[in-house]
Amino acid sequence: MAARCLRAAESRNDDETTRALYRRAQDLAARALQENPNSAQANFVFFAARGRILLAEGPLKNLIQLHNIDGYLDRALELDPTYAHALAAKGGLLLDLPFYLGGDPRLAEQILRRAVELNPTGPGTRLGLARALLRNGDPSGARQQLMHAGHYACMERRAKTLSEVRQLISEMDAAHAKADIP
Repeated sequence: MAARCLRAAESRNDDETTRALYRRAQDLAARALQENPNSAQANFVFFAARGRILLAEGPLKNLIQLHNIDGYLDRALELDPTYAHALAAKGGLLLDLPFYLGGDPRLAEQILRRAVELNPTGPGTRLGLARALLRNGDPSGARQQLMHAGHYACMERRAKTLSEVRQLISEMDAAHAKADIP
């Protein structure tokens, strides 16, 4: 049930409904962890839901708390090293964090490649890999991943992910056009 709430939150555009679904997913995952602390899925869902709540409230305001929940993600991967969603989250975290807080775009790319191997139809995973490839200087690889991400986002009716794909492609096109101007 917690995982369903998390998926529902990821597909919403209404901020209030989204936050309510994240809170519900967090609460359900916390209860699941009380019953079974060795559940990779419960650890991951708690990390993901709590993280989204903290980010919505303001990442700078909640930097310490965001750092503290990373243990849930690490525990999920310890319990199941092939958990594609947890790998994608770890890769995204390594990509988004500044280097002085443990960010590592090269390692993020490796982890995201593994997540795509395990979940090739995951639009969010492919979007994350595209962002890593772009950051690491491979715009053609990034564009290829974005095309796949857009396709799977359409098939799964993931409007938010599709919007992010379109936005990143637009930014890439604008940067390319700017680079071509003499």
